[in-house]
Amino acid sequence: MCSLACLALLGCATFLGLVGAELAYIKLEAGGAGAADALEHRREHARQMIQQAHATAPDVELGLWDERLAITPMQLAVVLSLALGIDEASVVVADHGAHFFGIRLSHQGEWVIDAIKGDFIDVLNAQATMFGAKLVISHEPTLVVASPVASVGTIAHNASARRSSR
Repeated sequence: MCSLACLALLGCATFLGLVGAELAYIKLEAGGAGAADALEHRREHARQMIQQAHATAPDVELGLWDERLAITPMQLAVVLSLALGIDEASVVVADHGAHFFGIRLSHQGEWVIDAIKGDFIDVLNAQATMFGAKLVISHEPTLVVASPVASVGTIAHNASARRSSR
């Protein structure tokens, strides 16, 4: 009877020890302040998305480098999606070689630039450690301004004018 109770106590202690060890991998940051800031950025993003429901925000481009040479473009897209709280479909990662990556965040706007200028890199690296990576910003985030595109009618008119002048 005593050995059964001791075995149960040992099993519970082992289980709690394993759960405690795994919590270090689940937390966003050791101090916890970065997680609160990331949550606030996500809330702000949600507010802005409601305000911009019918308008499209500009894209944001930035560069990242993995100093541990471990992460793949697909893993980086997942890490960015988790760290920013955005849909993975809006994250486009281009591999430039030597573990430099060009990132385009589609229709995200200025809130992402503000978030990245904060303690975002700590939150990003907390997520990237799952893949053994340590990321560094190689190119500061910038808004991508779309160039004005001629309308289809204008293009058709120009083509017909060229044909008639021949």
